[in-house]
Amino acid sequence: MDWVTPFYSTTGRWWGPAESQVSARDHARAETIRRLVPHAKRVLELGSSYGNTAAACAERGFDVVAVEISERVSFAQPLATRTYPGSLHLVHADFLEVDLAGGFDAVAYWNGFGVGTDADQRRLLQRISSEWLQANGVALIEVANPIGWALWAGREEQKAAQPERGYHYAVSRRIDFDPVHSRFIDTWWQTEAPEARLSQSIRCYTPTDLVLLLEGTRLELTRVEVGGQHVKLADDATTASPLWHAHEYLAMLQPVGRDREPVDPGRADAVIAEVQAGLVRRHGALVDEPVQTVGHARDPARHGRAAGGVKDDHLCMLGVVNLRSVRDIPDRRLHSDPLGQPRFMGARRPGSPPAIGESVPRGSVDIGWPRADAVAGESSCPLR
Repeated sequence: MDWVTPFYSTTGRWWGPAESQVSARDHARAETIRRLVPHAKRVLELGSSYGNTAAACAERGFDVVAVEISERVSFAQPLATRTYPGSLHLVHADFLEVDLAGGFDAVAYWNGFGVGTDADQRRLLQRISSEWLQANGVALIEVANPIGWALWAGREEQKAAQPERGYHYAVSRRIDFDPVHSRFIDTWWQTEAPEARLSQSIRCYTPTDLVLLLEGTRLELTRVEVGGQHVKLADDATTASPLWHAHEYLAMLQPVGRDREPVDPGRADAVIAEVQAGLVRRHGALVDEPVQTVGHARDPARHGRAAGGVKDDHLCMLGVVNLRSVRDIPDRRLHSDPLGQPRFMGARRPGSPPAIGESVPRGSVDIGWPRADAVAGESSCPLR
């Protein structure tokens, strides 16, 4: 992650004079904390940038510790000298390495989650749950949405200097998207110096991806919002969802109770159980071993056969359908689910090709055809 400090420090120098003042957006974020964590007093803000959101929180009476790795923190120094109903303490450090006292009621990370690898995100989430957050605390994290960023891929723009507003540099930008690793690449340069480009690369997660990421962190996803609008994760989502065009969403994370292990509704075990139950309900049969899933080995001893089941050589395969494969085809029988919740499309007879191009939605999983005569119906599967 060698790009992080140079990118945010340099762009901070470009934009800091214009964007380091406390704005309506900062007050709205403070209000979001008050609304979703009404008991909060102590707040930790990660990646606090210019410190303006932290200052807005201190104005609302929160005692805030704000951590920022880049030189943008220099713009926050004047804010830290003010007197607030709450308090504001700045820390110039890497939040993956910094040593902080815990006991926070809320941990907030605005517009930055996804820097680094999945392992880096899990490391951060584990620090939030085990070191910083109170047992009844809440983490509020803005997460980059792959749907929105994929739609923006290829865009270019130029921004003229506006010194009267604090923008002293003419800059240009190009957005790209990595469909293999689900990352957006946001590249900026001074328009007069195109050879000196700076890029940020951010990992994007659908809500279902985030649920998988949370496994083992002792945090669970309890709420998702887009622009303050609650997105119900239990509902089927289509292109009508606010997630379809949003470039980010707010994830509300809470600690899993100490009296039970973290439960991940997107784990492969749940999928296999649901697939089997669906086959029993509809056909009185289970897909027998071996069963193979993406990235999850099956234990043959854990899966039996229902009476009247299919033959021993039956095989059920999971295949992943490209997130963008039907983006521009709105008249498909099934719509894409921007929550990232795949759909079990059913098994087919040998030699019968799966009609992926006709009915499988973007971001879905297709259960392939067994070497047998059983044909399954549709069933919802919360696994990517």
